[in-house]
Amino acid sequence: MDAMVPEQMTYQEQAIGGARLEDRLPMLILLHGKFGRPEYISAPFAGLHTPARLIALRGVPMGNGFVWWDQHEKTTDPRTFAAAANEASRRVDAFVRRLVQQKPTLGKPIFVGFSQGAMLTYAVTVRDPDLVGAAFPLSGMLPLGLEPAAWPPGRSRPRLHAFHGLADAVVDPSLDRESVARLQGLGLPATLTELPGLQHALGPIEMGMALPEIDAALAHEGVSGH
Repeated sequence: MDAMVPEQMTYQEQAIGGARLEDRLPMLILLHGKFGRPEYISAPFAGLHTPARLIALRGVPMGNGFVWWDQHEKTTDPRTFAAAANEASRRVDAFVRRLVQQKPTLGKPIFVGFSQGAMLTYAVTVRDPDLVGAAFPLSGMLPLGLEPAAWPPGRSRPRLHAFHGLADAVVDPSLDRESVARLQGLGLPATLTELPGLQHALGPIEMGMALPEIDAALAHEGVSGH
């Protein structure tokens, strides 16, 4: 099911885990990679067991897919790249906040992103931690300078678990390692699982590790939201 919200952002919505769209449910936000599509990233998550509302956002059309911003971290000035990621996170943040108000929702959304969507997952987490129940960036990193110098007093500290293949030739695994270390330095419960041999893809071993954690995070929000 496709829908549209302000700022021309569209998304696909489906109920998973035996739920119905009219039910009050925890929300899973999926953010595709550069030149990706909502249907591609949705497929591995449709079989989650926890009743939930799956929302797969769609970026801006480009080529044969969609993007969140049109720069590459290997060829763009870091400040320009971070500014683009920051603007994309602002739009997604505002969109998800509206969506939580519009849909019958339990708890806080769980964010999962791949590649550029993983960078966006990081960026939304540091921009608006009170919105995020838990975050799972897959094959990404946090663009430099988007995190605060110190974590604001009284703000949530959502759990973040990143996954990254050590054979990734698109996003250097060391950038993800540094990202998690920066968040740990701010006191966030951030961890990184590195997978030997995994390239820049959602591999079965990675998904076999991530999916049960995402299921558990959705179940937690479903209980806490009552």
